[in-house]
Amino acid sequence: MTELDIKNKITQIPEIQIFLDGYNMNSKLTSQKYCIDICLFCNILNVNNFNQFYSISLDDISKYKEFAINNKWSASTFNGRVRSLKIFYKWLNKYFKINNELINDIQFIRIQNNIHYTPTKEECELLINTIRKHTQKKRTYLLTKLFLETGFRKSEMFNIKISDLDEEKSSIRVRGKNNKIVLQPITSEIMSELREYIEKERKTAMATYISLGGIEQSWLWVSCIGNKCKITKKNMNNGNKCDPNSYYNALKKYAKKAGLKNYRNITLHGLRRRGVSSIYEETGDVLIASKFARHASTDITVKSYIDFDRERLRDAVNKVSQKNRQNSIEEIESKINLLQNEILKLKDN
Repeated sequence: MTELDIKNKITQIPEIQIFLDGYNMNSKLTSQKYCIDICLFCNILNVNNFNQFYSISLDDISKYKEFAINNKWSASTFNGRVRSLKIFYKWLNKYFKINNELINDIQFIRIQNNIHYTPTKEECELLINTIRKHTQKKRTYLLTKLFLETGFRKSEMFNIKISDLDEEKSSIRVRGKNNKIVLQPITSEIMSELREYIEKERKTAMATYISLGGIEQSWLWVSCIGNKCKITKKNMNNGNKCDPNSYYNALKKYAKKAGLKNYRNITLHGLRRRGVSSIYEETGDVLIASKFARHASTDITVKSYIDFDRERLRDAVNKVSQKNRQNSIEEIESKINLLQNEILKLKDN
């Protein structure tokens, strides 16, 4: 949907804006997502006034699902849009008594486990080396290294500004969930590489961007790098901020070039999970890994983030088994000795 389509829909149905203004939004990005998902729903079902929300039918829900299938929405895209609708209809039910049962009955699509693939340490090392070997651009290399060594979320990583770098404390200030400010430590080596990227690659990219009519902003990660730089309406408005999809496409390209068997399953969140798993493997402490990931609970860390080493688990099981077997042998030998002593006593008598 274009910005004009969204504005027209909100003009037709001002209650959408009332929902966005009144609902407790955690961030501007969340508000924008709800707005797009709701307006898209209205467009698909030709909802042009508020009263039509009262008459949404089972056929309308089927039409919405059919649209999703025909447009090849991924499972995560479908689930995200349905989640927005369920929250919106919960609000409609609370304040306008609009029935939300049909929306609540829409089932989320179960996402296969390979979507949550966590690359191994060896795969990540190979990926880093391949990026370094095949490109002189620091941005892709540094982004990959930072995802692995800080466990940043995508939203945290791509909203970093130059002013968020604290060289004295060798840390990066990020805005996490619920706009919580966190100071994440990094190595002095990465800080030095970031400074080099800012003074050379980023400086050149911004000079090109400004020469084409762009207005400078302080985003750390920028687009418009190289001779093929073009100003689009999007990066004109966002200060040449790096598009996460641009980096993700480059990441998959280098993962394939590195010969990774599961290169199709490499994701930005997979890099974050590898970072959290590495902290756990180094410390053996779930609480430290959870604090590193900035999770509200260690349960989240254990369930979805820590990639337990299967070989280490197998070795542990074998050791326990061998110990139990040894204990059993010693116990049997002890009983035999007792019996032999009893037999000797009987003979003596």
